[in-house]
Amino acid sequence: MDDSILFRAESELAITEARKQKAERTKLFGSPIQLGGKAIDVVVEGNAIWIAENTHIAKKIDLESGKILQIYRGHMAPVTSFYREDHDMHGSQLLITGSWDQMIKIWDTSSKLLQCSIDAHDDFMKLLLVVPSLRLLVSSGSDKIVRFW
Repeated sequence: MDDSILFRAESELAITEARKQKAERTKLFGSPIQLGGKAIDVVVEGNAIWIAENTHIAKKIDLESGKILQIYRGHMAPVTSFYREDHDMHGSQLLITGSWDQMIKIWDTSSKLLQCSIDAHDDFMKLLLVVPSLRLLVSSGSDKIVRFW
């Protein structure tokens, strides 16, 4: 006997089966790119897509080939948000990531090196917002605090 179906309504089992069948039928629709985890934040730039994943990483993927162009590891929890800047005042290309590990990390995308880690919040990071004209980084988290950097 299959223990996974004990105490489940027949209608719930039917819905679960219908979802599995639909997923199988539609898995190749829309030129899918298979990820290692769940995408939490996504930004398309030209022929590339930047993705923040629940697998503790941020990455850049070529939309045509599906090939990973860059990958950023360093967070200890899901990456929930990010911001990309082509050139800061020093000419660097930056990626700023926020994570459930309560950290903000700033990466130089030219060298792929971590430039800075900031212990930003006392609970999960939820949002990063950058206002370039004001040179302002705003972060918020589950600690119910909005910080201006």
